Amino acid sequence: MKRAIIFLCWGERYINEVHECIHYGAMPDLPKFLITDWKSDTTILENDLTVIRADFSLTGLMRKMEMFIFLPDGFDSY
Repeated sequence: MKRAIIFLCWGERYINEVHECIHYGAMPDLPKFLITDWKSDTTILENDLTVIRADFSLTGLMRKMEMFIFLPDGFDSY
């Protein structure tokens, strides 16, 4: 089974929280992806994961409903 870790967030505060999670948490050795908007600066995560830039049509927390549109192909579990 091919698995991946998906983060969904936008904005400086939450991008920094993803960085802390990856560097200070106990993360399994799986491919990591961040689904975010086009405005968020993800420079801090360049070497940690693959960034997927999404053209969200919804705003705020409603964006979570759109996550499945942007999931990377080729994985059995996220």
